[in-house]
Amino acid sequence: TDGGNIQIRAQGQLNVGTAIRVSSDSGSSIALRAMDGDLTISRDISFGLGALDLRAGGNVLQSADAVVNNAGGTVSVTTDTGSLLQGEGAQIRSGGAALTVTAAQDVQVSLLDAGSGALNVWAQLGGIAATSANDGAELVAGDLTLRAAGSLGTLGRRAQALDIAADVLTASAGDELNLLIERALTVSALTVGVASTSTTPSPSTGSGVLRTRASSITVRGDVLVHGSGNLLLQAQGADSTMSLGSDTAAARVT
Repeated sequence: TDGGNIQIRAQGQLNVGTAIRVSSDSGSSIALRAMDGDLTISRDISFGLGALDLRAGGNVLQSADAVVNNAGGTVSVTTDTGSLLQGEGAQIRSGGAALTVTAAQDVQVSLLDAGSGALNVWAQLGGIAATSANDGAELVAGDLTLRAAGSLGTLGRRAQALDIAADVLTASAGDELNLLIERALTVSALTVGVASTSTTPSPSTGSGVLRTRASSITVRGDVLVHGSGNLLLQAQGADSTMSLGSDTAAARVT
């Protein structure tokens, strides 16, 4: 169908069981809202431009291999009380425009891709983790901001890093952090051991690991681990480098 402003609301559950394809301009919008239940995306959603808003009172559930694609407009995903749970192979893309995910609980991510645009992911009371251990980035952006009251990725015996491909990173984890970098990255700020909802550091035994496959890391802002956790910054690969600080201000790594 052609564009315009489309809004579909359900008082309880809302299931997208048929593919949606809309050609539109930048002034158009689509809003899909499950007011008091889960929003389940079982089929592809393709939108030309404009604003795409997905919201659920419960969870946003995206089935395996389902693709949500806004060719060049903003995408917003919000859960009032639940989580964003992407099945393996599921994708949400914004074509270079801003992509924002705000989940009351957890974010389980297969692929969130803002292209060269800004990607902001916030797990207010939970963590952000990869759906599977497949190779390739789960989070793609020019400017990437990650906030979690719990962990970003996981460490320990069942360690699984979040793979990211971004130019600039700002990240805060209330517990542990495990990120694997797919391309050259500038760290604007990195904090481990402070919940994203807290204004003061909270005691934590969580550690932080930030590694590259074969690229460089430049630290421009503070990298802080509160509590008794450890920190590993590692630029892997023969031609990889690590740079701390800048011409204008020295970064702190503690």
